[in-house]
Amino acid sequence: MEQKRCPTCGRFLNPATDFFHGELERQIIELIRIDHPDWEVRDGVCLRCVEEYRSLLASKDIRKDLAKLDHMERELVRKIAQRLQLSKNINEVYEESLTFGERAADRLTQFGGSWTFIFIFALVLVVWMWINTSVLGKPFDPYPYILLNLVLSCLAAVQAPIIMMSQNRHAEKDRLQAENDYQVNLKAELEIQQLHEKLDELRMQSWQELWQIQTRQLDLLEGLTRSVGMGKEPGKV
Repeated sequence: MEQKRCPTCGRFLNPATDFFHGELERQIIELIRIDHPDWEVRDGVCLRCVEEYRSLLASKDIRKDLAKLDHMERELVRKIAQRLQLSKNINEVYEESLTFGERAADRLTQFGGSWTFIFIFALVLVVWMWINTSVLGKPFDPYPYILLNLVLSCLAAVQAPIIMMSQNRHAEKDRLQAENDYQVNLKAELEIQQLHEKLDELRMQSWQELWQIQTRQLDLLEGLTRSVGMGKEPGKV
């Protein structure tokens, strides 16, 4: 009987290892027919070609899944695949991106929320009222200190947006920190899952090796038993 050849690569088909009618997945059949429209399932296909089409199918599924991810998730997958470090110091990254005005606003906000500012502010108020009440004969801001009220109003008007800008930057910093924590936790979860899969694979491999060792031991024991039995046969006669 003439041995069949693989229609895709031309290799001879091995009935013991290669695939024939009823053994191929529907997706594999569709991929083969795209490249070889005249191919029929009953013609068979070699194992190597099936593995290549399975790899192609897996690559298409992965690209399809990646297309559904957003930018952050795709970047996470890329870093995991390349074994890049995800954890980073958000404070250093954030400080490097600040402009001079943003740094100045943060410093002013930090100073405005300190006890030093409160003491200096109270001292200025007391000195201002004392000078305009007791020291100067013709005070430049007599009671009820209208100029002082104007200065305080201007200070509050300027201080409020500076504080809001600093709060917005801190909110952005918290968002970056939360995003980094999410990526690190997700990577750790995926790597733990991969470790479990590898442990399961090693466990299965160990069981298979133990089974093979036990089978070989039983075969040796059976051979020794037969040898001992054959050695005793002449003595029985």
